[in-house]
Amino acid sequence: KRVVLNRHDGELRTSAYWTHIMSGIQEERIPLKGPLSVTDFHTVVDSITPHDLQMTLECLGVEDNELYTCIGQTVLPEGSETTEESLSRVPVIGMRRGGALTG
Repeated sequence: KRVVLNRHDGELRTSAYWTHIMSGIQEERIPLKGPLSVTDFHTVVDSITPHDLQMTLECLGVEDNELYTCIGQTVLPEGSETTEESLSRVPVIGMRRGGALTG
């Protein structure tokens, strides 16, 4: 609980986190998400019991026979051709040695 609450308190300083927690607050398809889910976060986390976590895991279906794996394969449509010259070789930002923080 302490880790979740500390992470929440730290993330409250970012706009992205506020956007994330406020998303869906007015959606009718998410009936239990309202302003109290933001303002009473500490109360909700403090009230979670080990039994609540066990019930959540049972609902998620994490047994070996309930897990699925999907392997996708990209194929070219019939009749299309790709040549070496047509491929773009643009470097991706942050994919150099040292990462995105180096000039």
